[in-house]
Amino acid sequence: MKPHPKPSQNQNAGEGRAEPSEAVVGDFPLPTFPVALIGSIFGILGAVLLAMPALPGYGFGAFVVSNTAWIVVSGTKREWPMHAQHWIFLLCSLMGLWNWWLGPLLLG
Repeated sequence: MKPHPKPSQNQNAGEGRAEPSEAVVGDFPLPTFPVALIGSIFGILGAVLLAMPALPGYGFGAFVVSNTAWIVVSGTKREWPMHAQHWIFLLCSLMGLWNWWLGPLLLG
């Protein structure tokens, strides 16, 4: 009886994973990299704007875009802890927009 050769580490890579790398919406795959890139860029922009004394309100607007992008990415990839975190971040960003811009604009 001949022993079977061991499979190399490269064989069967990725088999047995339950999650696909990209979700499918209808018949079309939804690539998440461009959305994640937008989320990252606007997250960095939001942090920079929030740190500047003259433009803190604009940072919350950038964070709204970033949080929305990360909600799409995390929901598509089924990363539920990150998904929940960005819903909370979105609520905080909307509160910041209200306090710095919409509240004073509407209430005087």
